[in-house]
Amino acid sequence: MIDIKDLVPVDEEKLYRYEKVNPGGAGTGQYEYLKYAPGELAQEPTAINRRLLMAMQGFIGKTTVFNPDGSITETNQDGDAKVTAFNPDGSITETFTSGTMSMTKTTTFNPDGSISEVIT
Repeated sequence: MIDIKDLVPVDEEKLYRYEKVNPGGAGTGQYEYLKYAPGELAQEPTAINRRLLMAMQGFIGKTTVFNPDGSITETNQDGDAKVTAFNPDGSITETFTSGTMSMTKTTTFNPDGSISEVIT
């Protein structure tokens, strides 16, 4: 798993004015107003590139540890971690942590044969 950071400006109330340009880069005199366009950013956004797209397909370096309590910890090359715990009731809890952000997915196998997944 990987954590993708969105483009977040410091001041979300501002409108930004951008001039349209022709293919040669010269201004056209036409403008567009965009909200939430880059100005001063609250965080560095994740670059959309080959590395990210390959990581989304599982091609990212990671270390897997089988813990004494039966859980599994996977840590990727960016330091993000996913801990998979197999609960006594038969459900599975996966907790993904990246920096201060954390999210959990609980998978429950229901008596009728269906599977429920809850993200918190």
